[in-house]
Amino acid sequence: MEEETKQVKKLSKGEIAWISIEGVVAVLGLFFLVIGILVDYVPPKRNALGEYSNWMLNWQNGFQTWSKTTLSLRWLGIIILLIAVFVSLITLNHYAKKSDVNDERAIRRAQRLQVLSQSAPEEAKVVDVPAEQKPAEPAAPAAPTTK
Repeated sequence: MEEETKQVKKLSKGEIAWISIEGVVAVLGLFFLVIGILVDYVPPKRNALGEYSNWMLNWQNGFQTWSKTTLSLRWLGIIILLIAVFVSLITLNHYAKKSDVNDERAIRRAQRLQVLSQSAPEEAKVVDVPAEQKPAEPAAPAAPTTK
């Protein structure tokens, strides 16, 4: 019966940092995307002065004025989300290749050590036996007695 061992892959600090940054950027893009969709479907509310206002629509109009474009929050969210996905694909590919190289290096080292251990002569192999397992030395013969 063979025991199955699961190999645990460790993530480097750089990989954790990149994944965290990409996740935050993706959530930001998703936030802008949802706000952009809500701008089109949430009706404005009437305030105490009788004016209609929608804070999301005001925010989108402010963004369009600031950026001097007609880019809505929906499209801004899509662009940010696509950038996050593209950068995450690049970093995941980079770290996957890096781990593959390390795995191949470990396999080649194990193969070299196996070849070296098989090619070593039998006399050169020294087995270290602990003191508890060493056989006791035979007792010296007793001195002859004269009568």
